[in-house]
Amino acid sequence: MDLSNISTEDLKAMQAGDLSKVSTEGLKAMQAYHVEPTATPKVQPGKLASFGAGAGLEFGNIVLGGQKLLGKGVGAVDEFMNGKDLSSLVTGRPSTTLGRTGQWLVNDAEQGQAKLKAENDPYAQANPLTNKSGRFATDLVVTAPVGGLLAGGARTLAPGLAATKTGANFLTAVQSGGMSGGGLLTRAGGGAVTGGASAAVVDPSSAGPGAVIGALTPAFFKAAGLTGDAFAGLVRPFFASGQEKIVADVLKRYANNPQAAVAALRQAREIVPGSAPTTAAAAGDAGLSGLTRTLQNASPDFAADMANRTTSQNTARTAMLESMAGNTGRIAVAKESRDAATGAMRESVLERAGALDAQGILKRIDALIKNPNNAGETAQAALKRMRAQVEGSSANGQINARALYEIRKDAGLAMNGKLQGDASNLRYARSVLSDVQGVFDDAIDQASQRAVPNAFQAGPGLTTASQANKLRAADKTEPVASWKSYLSKYADMSKPINQMEALEDILKRTQTGATDAQGNLVLSAAKLNNILKNESGELTKILTKEQLQNLRNLAADMNASQLAMNSGKSTGSNTVQNLSNDQLLTSLMGRLGGTTPAKTTLGNLLKVPYIRANQDIQQRLGNALMSPGTAADLIERASRPANPLAPRSVAGLAYRVPPLLPATDR
Repeated sequence: MDLSNISTEDLKAMQAGDLSKVSTEGLKAMQAYHVEPTATPKVQPGKLASFGAGAGLEFGNIVLGGQKLLGKGVGAVDEFMNGKDLSSLVTGRPSTTLGRTGQWLVNDAEQGQAKLKAENDPYAQANPLTNKSGRFATDLVVTAPVGGLLAGGARTLAPGLAATKTGANFLTAVQSGGMSGGGLLTRAGGGAVTGGASAAVVDPSSAGPGAVIGALTPAFFKAAGLTGDAFAGLVRPFFASGQEKIVADVLKRYANNPQAAVAALRQAREIVPGSAPTTAAAAGDAGLSGLTRTLQNASPDFAADMANRTTSQNTARTAMLESMAGNTGRIAVAKESRDAATGAMRESVLERAGALDAQGILKRIDALIKNPNNAGETAQAALKRMRAQVEGSSANGQINARALYEIRKDAGLAMNGKLQGDASNLRYARSVLSDVQGVFDDAIDQASQRAVPNAFQAGPGLTTASQANKLRAADKTEPVASWKSYLSKYADMSKPINQMEALEDILKRTQTGATDAQGNLVLSAAKLNNILKNESGELTKILTKEQLQNLRNLAADMNASQLAMNSGKSTGSNTVQNLSNDQLLTSLMGRLGGTTPAKTTLGNLLKVPYIRANQDIQQRLGNALMSPGTAADLIERASRPANPLAPRSVAGLAYRVPPLLPATDR
């Protein structure tokens, strides 16, 4: 047989059994030589393809079914307006444009449905159950909003109906497909409406059976002891969304003021870097604090998480104080740097000052003693102590500048309460002691302006420090130091040292003897509060505004944690150990489900099937109590009204499925 007229590509396609790739010329050549084409082997449709084909068929049928209904409606309008004439009775075709349009819509829809069925047949034959599942899934999705749309439309068009209790219950029954809404009779009516409408969307001829089944469904589930809420409660704990709903309801129920708690949780932040607040601390809600302690007592895992959080908070707070205060080594280095920069100035001034007029100093102290404002016992004791020291260090009416400087340092120790015994009370005479230091400083500064030693003289005739400094300024050389310039520089370089020492002292006084898991001494909120309350005036003089604000932030952070751990009332461990059981009992028995007898008898029977679910719910609750943002989302979710256009979760499907069965099985 001569196949020379057939191309190589056509031969390869025939050998592969794929006639779709054989050219028209190749097919003609095979027919001319009586060659039978090899049929393309059929590929068995997969389950996923069968499911998709069923879903596509059902969606197309629903759309075309709507077109068919529209066509019949148009035809009915035509008959109502024009009736049937002799021509339409003989030919069977409407004579008017409107009538023909309606008939075309019906015929086109029927042809389309027949075509869809033919396309789906191979898939239905290959995987009948999977194909049927695809059809039914589409029916559920398409008809899910039917009840909500009907009820929503009725509420809009007939607000008076929704205003009455009976009407509101009926619309709720329509919205839920009979799952809820008043008594059994009302729910049956709502189920009939929604069931009939849902079935009609899928297959208009099934509206009647769908309505009947929809009316009977509430009674069936009632007889079986499965109301809508109970059915939802039965399956909810096994799904992540259901577990989140249970946690959301628990958070809302325990919060004393859910709205205020959410507002506070939305603003939660780390006011101390690294110290993340818990939900109870951020919300400042006693109810959530009690819930936190309840879960802490019931769950070892959550108790461990709380211990870790407490440790990390204490570590962060201690680190912030230490970063501001520095340490003994840093303070020592700063002091060495200050003393190196100012020591030469001090020695130069004291050397030039030499002997001072002791009588003039004593007269000024006597004036302070006689001042009525200094008549207090502590002020008098401080002034007389300083006078006695000056007088005791004087000789021939004079006192050496170095001796006066040492007495000045004693005045500083007294001001800071660092003297022992009764002298420690002199710290309450800070004001007069500061005045005495001023007397000493004036005397030393005046003496330092006297004749400059030859080493400091800038030229002939320049015998005083002020005269020498005029020429030194012109020459841009270092000026001769005065006592007050030394004091100014010493004070400037002492500020950061004083701040570090004050903060180091606060850190030590705030720490307790207890340690956390990492070995850090635990800080006491009460001790820090007392320091800020009783020493705020002195701290304001020493610390910067930023340092003071950091201390206040630290106190606020510690106070919030302390309040969260002590406020509110914790309840028994069972409250958070059997959340899934309790919500099921409540949905089954109402208020009776929350009583102790119900929980101890029926609740014990439910423990085994819900062991893992309760553990998962506890974990989710613990995560929410650790994360203010998560808790805020959940409380808002529990406070949000249900979507009126959607059935309630799995329980809604239990009431949607039966009315659709006759419609899908057409």
